[in-house]
Amino acid sequence: MQVRYIYLDRQYRTLRREILDAVDGIFQRAAFILRPEVTELERALAARLGVGHVVGLNSGTDALRLGMHGLDLPAGCEVLTPAHTFISTIGAIVQAGLRPVFVDIGADYNVDPDAIEAAITPNTRAIMVVHLNGRVCRMDRIEAIAKRRGLSIIEDAAQAIDAKFDGRAAGAFGRWGAFSLHPMKILGAAGDAGFLTTNDAAFADEIRMLRNIGQREKNVFETFGYNSRLDTLQAAICLVKLARLDAWVAQRRRLAARYDSELSGLNWLTLPPPPGDGEHYDVYSSYVVRTARRDELRDHLAQAGIETMIHWWPPLCEQPRLKLVTEGLAMTERISREVVSLPVDPDMTDDEQAHVIKTIRRFVA
Repeated sequence: MQVRYIYLDRQYRTLRREILDAVDGIFQRAAFILRPEVTELERALAARLGVGHVVGLNSGTDALRLGMHGLDLPAGCEVLTPAHTFISTIGAIVQAGLRPVFVDIGADYNVDPDAIEAAITPNTRAIMVVHLNGRVCRMDRIEAIAKRRGLSIIEDAAQAIDAKFDGRAAGAFGRWGAFSLHPMKILGAAGDAGFLTTNDAAFADEIRMLRNIGQREKNVFETFGYNSRLDTLQAAICLVKLARLDAWVAQRRRLAARYDSELSGLNWLTLPPPPGDGEHYDVYSSYVVRTARRDELRDHLAQAGIETMIHWWPPLCEQPRLKLVTEGLAMTERISREVVSLPVDPDMTDDEQAHVIKTIRRFVA
């Protein structure tokens, strides 16, 4: 049996007629740039996530970049963030002329609140949290630190659409939140796409201006902006998929619960953290396990026809050409050598998941 990590072809077969109808309507109207579908998607996402404003952009990476640009922080000041993340998180900080200062992570793969306080200096201006693998950080503790020390919170929520902490959605805690709609995300476009969330109307208006080449009205330019508009085609496709998001998240949580049940207690294998006292509502953009025998496990699974992924290797703190200053990241370094992401796609069948579970149990035995 072959088990793939993601089944976009199965997803498309289910939605094919609706997607083709939506795309055909746009071509019939020749309505490609900032048309009503973009606004409709923005409003639907804002209502779903409980935020005042959503701005559609051409990628999650640009959501981070434009968000950092819009903050207009003094050059050279520090932004605290984890190193266990995708390069776009750090790149947005560096490209804004700011200095990333790395904070270690905890066993939940998210930034460790205990490590934040010690990393703050007089030059620190913001905390960039990353809600990894579909799990929101401990925002109660992080918000308390930020309030006490006068720091802004900004959120990389690329992997966490619909994830919640204490009833609040990722993207609703900070000055702004950045989301990816990359095809491999829980809600994915047919190419690159993303969006930014904020409760600040003036900030949202600023990002809309920046995404549209520096103009709020046609040919009246206020700055040298970006061409980062969310394509109407991608917005229309995401609107079709948004209607399935509840079902897809529920299925990911069901698959994760089955992994939890049937893989718990196995030697050499650490499962994702539990939801605690119900504070966390995890959406499992990835189902990540840990083992010191990671490479052996991956080889064993591959021989059985099972595709897995590593998020991420090598870690950013070990990428010499980036010239990043990294110290005191023991947990980050350990976890990056142990993590492996198992298939948890909503279109995965029960028999396919059973094959994954059986193969892992055989390896551990």
